[in-house]
Amino acid sequence: HGIGYPFCSAEMVDSSGFSITDLKSSGFPLIIAVDEGREGRIDSVLFEGLNYTKISVLNRHVGLPLKRRITKTQLDAAERSLNHLPFLERVSSPQWVLLPDNRTGILFNVQEGSPNSFSGILGYIPSNNQFRSGKSMVTGDVTVHLGNLFGTARSLTGRWARRDQTSQDFDFKY
Repeated sequence: HGIGYPFCSAEMVDSSGFSITDLKSSGFPLIIAVDEGREGRIDSVLFEGLNYTKISVLNRHVGLPLKRRITKTQLDAAERSLNHLPFLERVSSPQWVLLPDNRTGILFNVQEGSPNSFSGILGYIPSNNQFRSGKSMVTGDVTVHLGNLFGTARSLTGRWARRDQTSQDFDFKY
């Protein structure tokens, strides 16, 4: 099934005439019937458990070609690709599913995590205190990360930092 035949099966048909002494000789007669089954061509990639992320985004990351034979190597690569997405907490192994009209699909069960974060610390230095004179001032370091913006797998990070009256940093990344 690793070469594109996920519905293959094997069944032992006959092992008549077998005795334990046959193991010590050259072998024993065994007939196995192998049925290749349908070729593993997918008509759709399905995702279960999505609440926010757009299906087209995950399809882009999976990269499985439709209407072509799919191998286990391709499915493993698709699963690895999904597991590297920071907004997915859990991705199940892909499963072949039979769809109506004799079509086949690949199903991934996923669980989305919380892609957003906020961290920071703020301080207030009042004017005319024992350590300095002048205007009062807010200091601190604040970082806001918005991941998986609008379900598109894009993120926005903003950071503000101020340690003293003479310096202040702003950083934005998209």
